[in-house]
Amino acid sequence: MKKVILFFTLATFILTSCSSDDSDNSSSSQDLLIGTWTWHQSYFNGEEQSLDDCDKMDTIVINSDGTFNESFFYDDNGTCVSDGTDSGTWQNLGNNVYRIVYGAGTPDEETLDQTILFEGNTFYIEEVDGQFTFKIVYIRN
Repeated sequence: MKKVILFFTLATFILTSCSSDDSDNSSSSQDLLIGTWTWHQSYFNGEEQSLDDCDKMDTIVINSDGTFNESFFYDDNGTCVSDGTDSGTWQNLGNNVYRIVYGAGTPDEETLDQTILFEGNTFYIEEVDGQFTFKIVYIRN
């Protein structure tokens, strides 16, 4: 009888150890959002909008420490000129929902909970405002 109890105790211990290892491995995977991204495409009501070369220089750098930096550019008579930067923090809330905080810790702080969808080496954000639909696509550098 003691051998049976010992067997079940060892079996339970081994199974518990294996399931614990599995969950540790999955939690250590890197978030898909981390990386450097550039503005790739823009859509309004399903129709692609043209982006100039300067628009395509707009870059978001998503860091693994929960921070991000954005750089924006515009065309000034054929020359791409910096249109400023923005920074903040991000957090994955699950189910492709991310909390984005612009200007974290400043009087201009703005918090958005945004659904971000991933397809291959791109991600996109889609917003519906009444009868209008906007979609912005970024590509991984």
